[in-house]
Amino acid sequence: MRLPRVLRYALTGGLAAVVDIGGFALLALALPGVLLPAMLSFLLAAAVNYRASAGWVFGHDWRDGRRAARFLVAAGGGLAVNAGATALLAALVQTPPLAAKVAGVGLAFGVNFLLQAYWAFGQPASRTARAARVNSPTPTPSPARRRPQHIRRAGRPAPR
Repeated sequence: MRLPRVLRYALTGGLAAVVDIGGFALLALALPGVLLPAMLSFLLAAAVNYRASAGWVFGHDWRDGRRAARFLVAAGGGLAVNAGATALLAALVQTPPLAAKVAGVGLAFGVNFLLQAYWAFGQPASRTARAARVNSPTPTPSPARRRPQHIRRAGRPAPR
């Protein structure tokens, strides 16, 4: 049985949350304040989340630069929610920093999923479409469309 997309995203998000919270705990020991460690750990977690969820959750090749760029922009929205909530909870509500980070991760999950599902990745590619892209040979120009040998050599005439 195949898991629903939101559950698969929750699992990859869980992995990313472990990276985010663990990275934050380590970075907070080495860097001043709360905001910088929160942002850096989130970006590391976003890279893990993209790689893990591109194919398994959304059915796309993770090497697609356009989708990776959209993912990063959408992750910026999640970063704003995550780091902003972490900083606000720590400063205004006097929540311990690690607890504030956990709350920030939870709030950012919903924002991230919606942005990734509907904007960065859109609908997953069908299995048939993916198989056609993967199995199709690279098109080669027909002999009639090939350039003559002397033109292919950087515009120099063929030796005689």
